[in-house]
Amino acid sequence: MTKRCAFCNAEMPEEAHICLSCFNVCKEPECSELFLRQSGEKNKSVRHPSIINNRKFSNILTAAICAFVVLPSMILPQLGSTGSSPALDDSSSNSAAKGSGSVFSRIEAVVKDALGISDSTTQTEDETTAANNLNVDDEINNITQQTSEFLQTDNSNDDERNTSDNITENKTPNKAPANGNGNSNSETVPNGKVEYDKWEYTENNGKLTITKYTGSAKTVVIPEVINGKTVRMIDENTFLENNTMQYAVFQDFTTYHNLIVRYHSFYKCGNLKKIVFPKNADLGILDCFAAECYSLCDIEITNYQYKFIDGALIYYNSNYWQIYYYCEGYKSDTFTYPEYVQVPGTPNLFKYAKNLKNIYLSSEMTTFFQQYDTPYLESVYAKSNSQFKDIDGVLYKLNSSGKWEVYNYPNNHKAAEFDLPENSIFNPNILTNKYLKTIKIPASAEISEYTLKHICRGDIFPNLQTVYIENGSSYKSYIKSTFTGKVFVY
Repeated sequence: MTKRCAFCNAEMPEEAHICLSCFNVCKEPECSELFLRQSGEKNKSVRHPSIINNRKFSNILTAAICAFVVLPSMILPQLGSTGSSPALDDSSSNSAAKGSGSVFSRIEAVVKDALGISDSTTQTEDETTAANNLNVDDEINNITQQTSEFLQTDNSNDDERNTSDNITENKTPNKAPANGNGNSNSETVPNGKVEYDKWEYTENNGKLTITKYTGSAKTVVIPEVINGKTVRMIDENTFLENNTMQYAVFQDFTTYHNLIVRYHSFYKCGNLKKIVFPKNADLGILDCFAAECYSLCDIEITNYQYKFIDGALIYYNSNYWQIYYYCEGYKSDTFTYPEYVQVPGTPNLFKYAKNLKNIYLSSEMTTFFQQYDTPYLESVYAKSNSQFKDIDGVLYKLNSSGKWEVYNYPNNHKAAEFDLPENSIFNPNILTNKYLKTIKIPASAEISEYTLKHICRGDIFPNLQTVYIENGSSYKSYIKSTFTGKVFVY
């Protein structure tokens, strides 16, 4: 009797158990039972499963032929048509998936049966594949997030454009400080409105320079545009001696452009507490723009080239960070230069800072103004700095000959006595300190003729009463003959 498929009744070779018509697996018992039912005969023999005979070998060979010959001939045409066709909708793609799944399920059954692969093994491989796919998805999400962050950063940098009107060429800082004001004197700004009729200005090529504010508002809102013309500069003395204004708020720019705030734009504004600079602006702020504003304690600024930290407006000038302005109304008695700051600022930086008593230099600083006019400053400290050191709040600088030079003796330093160190150079800032009454000068110390003259005349220390000078000092005779106070040789 001819062997037939139990599923489609197609004829099959006696030794085959895969139907090449429907690709169903006709296992040996099924084929035999069907054959026996048709022939009326009983099974005559049972084969031991461990015996590898010609039929088993034929089964494996048939499975291999199906996997490498028949399967590609069926699948490749479908892949080709899929690649060249338009995108499928959900329903068509689902149908395709189902069709391909039935073919793959049959081939999978063939291979599993022929090679002895169990369902549990397949399940484990599926779980591993799913886990790998999950890891891949996680990586893709991470990369997407990082790319998004990079694009946001890149877009923000696009907004930081250069301007020919700015003080220096804008470049991204090498050591950017932490963002944020770092200000314990922060003021909440009351609402204000733009008074377009309260401004005097000049026009040049369609750009406005504001020259005067004529209003009396407490919160002054400085416009971006007046009569359709863009404001590009706040001139000197625009708010000269305006004692009504408490808050100056620039409108945020709707289009990115430059704005220059000139020297003494806010000058002697006695009640000004806070300035809010515009966002989306290329700012050029000149030093001393708010000189002698004794109530100013807060500046709000969002700009890659400026930071406001602990009362100080810090500016990046394309090469380094420097202190550009210090709020004269800031409440802290101590200012510490951030580590990324290398240049101290202008000589008058702390001149009107009545609350400031102590300054700490950063380890990166290589310069400090010798003649700082700081009438309220009591001490200058330098820690872990190769160029500067302090002794009890008096600043010393290492000169080119390897000697420590008395570099800044603070105006308001409270000590009544001062011992000049051995092998040091006495060349302090020529400013007045009224507290010093006694000075001791060793024979190894050096004093310039210019400085010695000012000491003996009382220009530096007007209340100096006593000088101790070591025997052997080259300055002994001059001091004894010139200084009007007491001189002791030791």
